[in-house]
Amino acid sequence: MGWIAISDPMGRTHTARLPGVRLLDRGSLLLEVVLDPDVSGPITLLQYRDVQDRSRAICLTLDPSTGLRLLQQQGARETCLTQACALESEAKTLRILYAWNAPDRCCRLSIECVETGTLVQANGRDPLPMPMSDIAALFSPAPYRHKDAAVLWYGVTTGVVPLGLDASLSASTILHGPSGPVRADRVEPGDLVMTVDHGAQPVRWCRRFSLPAMGSFAPVRLRAPYYSAPRDLVVSQTARIVLLGSEVEYLFGEDEVLVQARHLVNNRTALFETRRSVIDHVSLMFDRHELLDAGGCSVESLYRGRGTIAVHNHSARRELHDYEMITLMGMRDAARNPVAA
Repeated sequence: MGWIAISDPMGRTHTARLPGVRLLDRGSLLLEVVLDPDVSGPITLLQYRDVQDRSRAICLTLDPSTGLRLLQQQGARETCLTQACALESEAKTLRILYAWNAPDRCCRLSIECVETGTLVQANGRDPLPMPMSDIAALFSPAPYRHKDAAVLWYGVTTGVVPLGLDASLSASTILHGPSGPVRADRVEPGDLVMTVDHGAQPVRWCRRFSLPAMGSFAPVRLRAPYYSAPRDLVVSQTARIVLLGSEVEYLFGEDEVLVQARHLVNNRTALFETRRSVIDHVSLMFDRHELLDAGGCSVESLYRGRGTIAVHNHSARRELHDYEMITLMGMRDAARNPVAA
């Protein structure tokens, strides 16, 4: 999977060259949408229409009460894919994915609510391959392209973007094997990796993927020397980090607890990593939840259970709820920055 073009929240376009490629027969269009509660009715999220050849067009429309509609037109050929759904009242941030595979004659339109984790999708048949000229126009200024203000960022990739956001490490994270340090992106299924609780354990499954460092996909940079790491550590927002100390023992009666990295962001010891447009990630899965020594910081591995949907049972440590994190972080900040009476 490789990102061809990304339009970031500042309206800047980041592109990559694909020499000799004129037609993208497999790919994905991904958008992150932040809904305005004061806006009702259909929203044309993204639209491209050739001003010289009106028969070439792409249009993605969202109606919060009825669902999503994608229309693609290339001359006399036209495809329309709809996803009927009524968005939940809690829905504020949406990830919208259109993935197509013209050789296999299949496509999929998905809506994921970041706040609730709800995912709905519709499958279609006989998608049109996307000419690279149309992709270029989709990232060009008006009059070729219209982008609604609700669209935070969008991008096109050569592969299928993973749904949801798995707990992951940046590709350059240093882990430990029986024979010494190893980068996370060099680990293969079957390799032994040292874990905190159970020593050397075989990796059962791993996935390498790239995501834009934007919006809900922006990873978290944990600053050194905090979190017991000699250098900065970059992880996904959903990666679970071990916290320990007197505040943890006092509030929860535990030596160690797990918190999602997104809760640690305070723009001092932890901040969102947005300096690069795309970040390479690695997810590792073992037979059970394991704690990995990631450059000195303990991070929990990915665990999917025995089903096809991600399940996080039997966590390696207790995971704090959002409301518990507010109390803990307030106490930790107060201890490190005492205020005179």
